Amino acid sequence: MSPAAVASIFRHPVKGLRPEALARARLDAGRGVAGDRAFAFQFLDDAVPPELRAAPAESAPWMSKFNLVVQHDWPELARIVPAWDAVSRKLRLERQGGVFVDASVETAAGRRELADFIHAFLATSAPYEKARHGLVAPLRLIGAADLSSRYTDGATGPVTLATEATFADLASRLALGSCDARRFRLNLILGGAPAWSELGWVGKRLRVGGCVLEILKPVGRCANIDVNPVTGARDADIYPRLKPTYGHALTGVRAEVVQPGEIRLGDSWCLEG
Repeated sequence: MSPAAVASIFRHPVKGLRPEALARARLDAGRGVAGDRAFAFQFLDDAVPPELRAAPAESAPWMSKFNLVVQHDWPELARIVPAWDAVSRKLRLERQGGVFVDASVETAAGRRELADFIHAFLATSAPYEKARHGLVAPLRLIGAADLSSRYTDGATGPVTLATEATFADLASRLALGSCDARRFRLNLILGGAPAWSELGWVGKRLRVGGCVLEILKPVGRCANIDVNPVTGARDADIYPRLKPTYGHALTGVRAEVVQPGEIRLGDSWCLEG
């Protein structure tokens, strides 16, 4: 078994788009990994409550993913690579073929340029047959330039994590060859623990690097884990086989930051309580 250490750190600058791998990250109380899901693209059609459409883009509140552009509905979003420049406060979005947009989130014109890029991409993409919002509609970029916004799936427990061994077990038992942890859109992957042991950590505290996390609950899964995190193709039948194989449709756990600080790849971790 690998050492009890941080094996991977992921941040998703824009909800629904591809994650970026980090060597270090700051974990903030009540927020999680700094900059994670700090931005999102919000639909502006009548399916979205009027009070959410009317909120200023820079201070739009947390909202359900049913109102947002997400990979569950538009799997090909996995092809878009986001990059955030904290100095210039510019967001770069690049798709396959080198097509990209690089614009400021501090101006209405920059936000419009970014939204137009995603709108054009959706117009040439195929939504998931069971999409909750599968129609191409007007949209906008929401989120604060100082990264204080959060558009995680749940309003609480913004950090998600699992053990490395869980993905090795999935690959073995489901005959996948390998199982890319990015399919599960988690923040932290930990070495040094048995497969699926994290599901038994609920109610405990995890000390890692300079931080302490409180484990709240397991993460329930959906068909999005069948999407290849690079190509956007539905190339694996993981979700329909989870429950028949394991007796549940869970992978990873959700946690709150109770002691903020920095974590790095290779940092040791331990359970408390």
